[in-house]
Order: sequence, then C-alpha cells, then structure tokens
Amino acid sequence: MNAMNIIKLFRKNQLLSGTLIVTVGSFLGSVFSYLLQLFLGRNLTVAQYGLFNALLSLSVIISVFNGALSTSLIKAVSELKAHEHYGVITKLFRQLSLLALAGGMVFFLLILLFRHSFAKFLHTGESTLFIIFGVYIGITLLGIIAPAFLQGLLRFKAYAFWLVLTSVLRFLFPVLLVFVGFEVKGVFLGIAFSVICSYLAAAFLLRRDFQEGFTDKLHRYYKKILIFAGPVLFVHLGLTILNNADVVLVKHYFDADLAGIYSGTVTLGKILLFGAGTVGVVMYPQIAAAYARKEDYYAKIKPFLLLQTAVVVLGLVAFVFFPKVLTLTMFGSRYLDSVEYLPGFSVFIAFYILANFLTLFFLAIEKVKVFVLHISAVILQLVLIATYHADLNQVIFMNVAVSGLLLLSLVGYFFNSRSRVGASHTT
Repeated sequence: MNAMNIIKLFRKNQLLSGTLIVTVGSFLGSVFSYLLQLFLGRNLTVAQYGLFNALLSLSVIISVFNGALSTSLIKAVSELKAHEHYGVITKLFRQLSLLALAGGMVFFLLILLFRHSFAKFLHTGESTLFIIFGVYIGITLLGIIAPAFLQGLLRFKAYAFWLVLTSVLRFLFPVLLVFVGFEVKGVFLGIAFSVICSYLAAAFLLRRDFQEGFTDKLHRYYKKILIFAGPVLFVHLGLTILNNADVVLVKHYFDADLAGIYSGTVTLGKILLFGAGTVGVVMYPQIAAAYARKEDYYAKIKPFLLLQTAVVVLGLVAFVFFPKVLTLTMFGSRYLDSVEYLPGFSVFIAFYILANFLTLFFLAIEKVKVFVLHISAVILQLVLIATYHADLNQVIFMNVAVSGLLLLSLVGYFFNSRSRVGASHTT
C-alpha cells in the first residue's frame, strides 16, 4: 500500500482520521501543558508545587458538574447534528453560554464563603489564594460549552486546533504571572484568562455551523440534557474523585515535600492519560450518533476498543521500563524520588483509561445505571486510603486495586449488556 492509498484510507475512515487528528492536537496541547508543569516544578518550591497540584485536583472535583454537562451536551449536539437541527444547536449554544456565566458566579461565591475551611484542610495559611481560586472555578463552567459543541458536531480538526490554542494560552498566561512573582495565585489567575480567550476562539470556529431562524422554546431540549446529565453527574463524580482524591488526601496526610514528590509522580503518570484518552474522545460522539440512528453500535466499538487497548499497552511499557528517563526529562534531578512510584502509578492510570473508555461507551448508549459501579469504587478508594496511608506506595497500591476492580466490573457489565442486546435481536 503506497502513501497515497494510506492517506485516502485515513480520509475515508472517520475512526482513523478523527483519532489521528485529535491525538496530534492533544499531543501538541499536552506539550504545552507539560511545559507549564515543567516550569512550575522548576520555579516553585516543592511545597508550592504540591499545593498547586492539590488545588488543581480539588478544582476538578468541585467542577464535576462541568464534566457531566459536557458529556450530556456532546451527546445532545451529536443527535441534533444527526437530524440536521442546526437552528436548535445555535440557539442552545447562546443560551447555555449565558447560563454558564450565571452558574460560574454561584461557584465563585461558594468558594469565597468556604475559603478558610479549604485553607485549613490543605494546611496552608494563604486563604486569600482561594479568592483567585474561586475566580478560576467560576469561569471553568463557561469553558466547557464551546468545545462540547465542537465534539458533538464532529469538528475534529477544529477541536484539535482548539486544544492546541487552549494549551498555549494556558501555558503563557500563568508563566508570565509566576515570572513576575505571583506564585500559585498567578497560575490560577492565568488559567482563568486562558479559559476566557479559548472560549471566544471556539465560538468563532463554530460560526459555520450556526443557522438563524429557530424561534421555538428550548425547554424539551434542556429537559433531555438535564435528565441525562443527572445520572451522568454521578458517573463523572466517580471518575473524577477516583483520579484526583489521592492528590488531595496525600496533601492532607503527608508533609509538604512528600506531597510535592507525589505531585511529580502524578504529573508524569498523567502523560499516559492525556495521550491515550483521545480514542474515547473520538469514539463517544460517533457511538452516540449511531445509537440515535438505531445502528449496530456494538459492531462500531470494536475497532475503537482494539485501538484503545493497543495505545494503553504501548504507553504502559514505556512508563514501567523507563521511569527514570521520563522523570529526568520532565523535572530533572529534583524529583528523582518519584521514579520508584511511577511504574505502579502508571498501572493505575492504564486501568483508569480503559474504565473511562468503557464508561463513555455506556453513556453514549444511555446505560446510565453504570454510575453505581463508579460510586462504589470511589467509596472503597476513600476508605482504603484514609485507612492505609503509611507511605506513598501504599496509597498507589490502593488506587491500583480499586481501579482494577472497577475495570473488571465494567468489562462484566459490557458482556452482559451485549448478550442481552443479542438475545433481543434473536427473539
């Protein structure tokens, strides 16, 4: 097969082309994300770097509704696209943007109200930091609207461009503010600026899909989004806490320097998450659209599943066998203590990626009761880490055990669901 035939194959196959485009965009975006982590790891103290990552993980947990709304939006937009309802999409985008600004203000006021409690839990005297942190949390809700529409519309090239632009801005603004002496406060203020700019850029990219003229009320669409987002919220709560609670708990249970070392391990391990997670990003809207058109979605997931497994295995090999090389490349010798923890943590991330992939598939076909498995895993994780945290290896082992059990339960649920669908077609 010559080069031209390979190019034609990629253009015709939405799985290959979409995954390649988003993977390249995600990779380029990740370069800047990890340049920021590299800059912060080298220019903040180890204790400050640990505080930054604890706050970052806390922000992801607090903003869990954002992830549920994003997932529900992608599905709704992909279904609207399948039926070519572009007028509805246009009006929905504009109204949701205004609602996101109002909701963001509520998040900001809540953070402001509880800033002293947050500061006490994370053992930091910088309660004023949480005012800036509240601004960042408030603006993140707006930041999920436009990219969700890009994904739902299957605008993978535009989405990849948005990923790169967002990561560049997310790198530049914090670096400038930290450079002039704002430390951790500057990081979150800079990220807040980047969210606003990236929203405007995504809205510009969406212009070609907008159509005027739809004047009906959107109540039934909002109802459908919220009904689906309800159980999805619990799914995202489970996945988010599973992937972030350990960082917050390590900051709470361990001294500042050990928390910083663990943050270095987490940052390195999540390279695998960002690199391999793009398969699910491409898969989700396509399976949702197939489900809406009543196509054989189990047949469609097979190539995605094979690709996802292959990417995870290849990434895991690199992290297990070359942890020192990766650590020195990213952070230099300051974080060499992270080397011993990286192989085990990468196993946790590998299990998490596969669990997340299967979860996205279940959400695409509206099997939302899967949230029971995630909430059970989170409760188990919190109990185990709270009970067993003699050292960082013990924390990582608890993560591996819980994520492994979750993955096994999801695999069992997948085959059980598939057999039921097959039985319904034969009767």
